[in-house]
Amino acid sequence: ELKPGVRSYDVYYGNASAPAVKAWKPRAGLWLETRYYRGGVPNSWKDMQRILKESVKRSHGQAPVDRVFHGHNPLGPSGYCISIYKGTLIAPANGVYSFASSSDGASFLLLDGKIAVQWAGWHWAVPQARVRKSTKLRRGLVKFEYYAYTPHSYRQRMVAAWQPPRVGKKASK
Repeated sequence: ELKPGVRSYDVYYGNASAPAVKAWKPRAGLWLETRYYRGGVPNSWKDMQRILKESVKRSHGQAPVDRVFHGHNPLGPSGYCISIYKGTLIAPANGVYSFASSSDGASFLLLDGKIAVQWAGWHWAVPQARVRKSTKLRRGLVKFEYYAYTPHSYRQRMVAAWQPPRVGKKASK
């Protein structure tokens, strides 16, 4: 378990008689898993959930990432795959936050288990994310999930973006 004020830790591998440690779950951060895409078009969140169930047996892998912004699959082939980002968003203040998504293929952004932004169906990514939505958040930790699929063989592009509310600043004209 991480401790407040401690900035350096040692990790030792290879001691078969070391005592087991309790399970650790990170409280913040972002994790990416990519899976093989097995077919179907997610024209809705319900469709995407079915596609996710069918893809669960064949994973490219999992790794921590610092953002939802990829032009390739860092865990395997970039085509015919599903990208699943899960983690925690830290909302620095109460207020209205804006969220946006652009992706090759459908994408769904969920906050605390509820759809915040969705761009269902088959389409190409666009330079300025056209699918935007604002939602009110309370200061603190928010469960974050982003699902996208790449329905072709030659590239993968996706981005999820957010903008916090302006706090203590006048909006410029």
